[in-house]
Amino acid sequence: EWDLEIRFAAGTAKQTFVFNQKDNNLTGTHYASFASRELTGTVYGQNILVRSSYTQNGVRLNFEFTGMVSSVDAMEGKLSLSEYGMAEWKATRHQYKKDKN
Repeated sequence: EWDLEIRFAAGTAKQTFVFNQKDNNLTGTHYASFASRELTGTVYGQNILVRSSYTQNGVRLNFEFTGMVSSVDAMEGKLSLSEYGMAEWKATRHQYKKDKN
């Protein structure tokens, strides 16, 4: 699970990626501001590509995240929203609170 921050021209949004990885292929869920949707992607070395799409009332919004994995706990890059423009994103591995028991 990854905590995702997207920086748009007019503000930021907090979202979540949940990845399943097999070899270089990614699948999982992109939990966005309004709904969750499936994601697919690839990782080659430090390069990452993640795609997801949101469809409602006949409108489709495609997300294409490209970027670099900078450590085992961080990645960042550019987000293309097709005709809706570009944004920047960064994600950090979710830190679960340890049980005090």
